[in-house]
Amino acid sequence: MTRSFGDQVASRVGVNHVPELREVDLTPDDKVVILASDGVWEFLENEDVAKIVYPYFLKKNAEGAAENLVRAAFKKW
Repeated sequence: MTRSFGDQVASRVGVNHVPELREVDLTPDDKVVILASDGVWEFLENEDVAKIVYPYFLKKNAEGAAENLVRAAFKKW
């Protein structure tokens, strides 16, 4: 699990500061990039996230997309 910088207690139970990385080649068909923690991905499927975010993409409203994505994940939590 990756999540904390300098957390000495959490490091004893397997939490570390090394991020999980994945490189993806974007194409003209890609409309948005969503960077989110497991707090989103544990509760929402990719398709759900796309449905939440896409209307805000059309309005060019990234802040609205982020707020509603967090709200949706929180409701599932």
